[in-house]
Amino acid sequence: MKNLIRQYFREGGEGEDISDSTVGSLPAEEANLKVNKLIELVYGTDPFSKALTGRTPERIEQETGIPKNQMFPENAKILYVGDPWQRMGKAIDKPNLTIIDYEFGDVVSFVTDNEEFRHRIDMKTQYLLSEISYLKESGQTDEAQISWINQFEQLAVLAKTLSDIANSQEDYKKAEHAWGIAKEFVEMQYKKDAENIDETKSGDPGSQIDEYDIFSSFRKEAWYTCIYGERGFKDIPDFLNIIVPKMNEKRRQLLLEGVVEEDAVKVVGRLTRSWIEELRLKKIPQKANVVEAVFPALPFQNRSFDRFIASWSISAHTFGVLDREEFGKYWLEIYRVLNKSGEAYIFPLHYSHVDIDALESSLKEFSSHHNCEWKYLDHEGQSTTSFESAETLWLKK
Repeated sequence: MKNLIRQYFREGGEGEDISDSTVGSLPAEEANLKVNKLIELVYGTDPFSKALTGRTPERIEQETGIPKNQMFPENAKILYVGDPWQRMGKAIDKPNLTIIDYEFGDVVSFVTDNEEFRHRIDMKTQYLLSEISYLKESGQTDEAQISWINQFEQLAVLAKTLSDIANSQEDYKKAEHAWGIAKEFVEMQYKKDAENIDETKSGDPGSQIDEYDIFSSFRKEAWYTCIYGERGFKDIPDFLNIIVPKMNEKRRQLLLEGVVEEDAVKVVGRLTRSWIEELRLKKIPQKANVVEAVFPALPFQNRSFDRFIASWSISAHTFGVLDREEFGKYWLEIYRVLNKSGEAYIFPLHYSHVDIDALESSLKEFSSHHNCEWKYLDHEGQSTTSFESAETLWLKK
C-alpha cells in the first residue's frame, strides 16, 4: 500500500461535552450497538449504490446551488465523506483536504466472479438493446438523437458479440476494448451537449444533463454499462492470472508453516485486497489525505475540521432507515470533529423516504443541548423551512 494513505488517530478533546460512547441519553452499551448497526448499514447498502466516479466542487455546486467557495473555502480543513475519492482528490489535491472511504474507490467494484459478471453484462446489454428499440419507436427523440442511437447501437452490438464469444485472455482484451470505445463515444457526445448548454459545465454522463429527458437517462445507463463491461473484461483476467496464483501460493506457504486453515483464509483475504489495490490504486492524490474509515466511527481528533461535506454517502444510503437516536449519533459525530464555527453540509435529502419527525426531533434536541444551528437549504442553496423543498441539511457548531 502506498505511503500516501495517511491515518489520523482519534483523541479526546478538552473542555467539550463530547461523549464517544453515548447517543443522547442512551446507556453506553445500547449506544455502541446503535453505532455498530449504523456501520453495518453502510457496508450493507452503500456498495450497491456506490458511484463509479466521484464528484467535484463544481458539480456539487450545480447539484446543491451552494457556492463552492462556501463549502470548500481555500484554506479550510475539509472532511469529505462522499462517493469514490479519485475525482475529488484530483480536484482538490491539497493537504487541507481529507477524504474517507471504507473501501478504496475502484477496489470496491473489482470483478472477481467470472460467471456472475458474464451473466450480468449479458443482462445489461440486452436491456440496453431493448431500450434502443423503444427509443426508436417512441417518437420522443429527435433526428440527431436517433442518429446517435444508431451509431451507439452498432458499438453495443459489437461489444455484445465479442463479450458472448470471449473465452481466452485475448478475447477478453477485445471485449474490453470494444466496451471502452463505446464508453468514449458516449462521453464525447455528452461533452458536446454539455458545452452547448453551458461551456463551463463539468462532470460526466453519470451526471446526466436533464434527468427528466428520456435520451439523457438512456445515455447515463449506457455509460455505466460500458464502464462495467470494460472493467469486468479487464478485471477477470487480472484476477485469474495475477491474484489467484498469489492467493494459492500464499495459502500453500501458510499451511506448510503450520497455520490452521481458518487463519490462513483470513490472512489470504487481507492480502488479496492489498494485491487488488496494487492493480487499481493508480490515481492516489499526492497531497490530499485519503483515509480508510466509515462514518459514524471516524478516526479523527475532536475539532479537526472546518467543513464536513457528506455527498450522497450518508443521506442517500442511510437516512431512510434511521430512528431518532441513530440520527442523534450522526449529529454527535459531526459535532465532535468540527472546529468551533465549523459547518456541515449533507445532501441530497430526497433519495429515499425519510422519517421527518425522527430527523427534525433529533436535530432540535441536539441543537438545544449543544448550542448549534441547523437549517434546510433548497436547490438554489437558499434557506427553506420545508423538508419537501430541501436539498441540503446545514449544521453549524
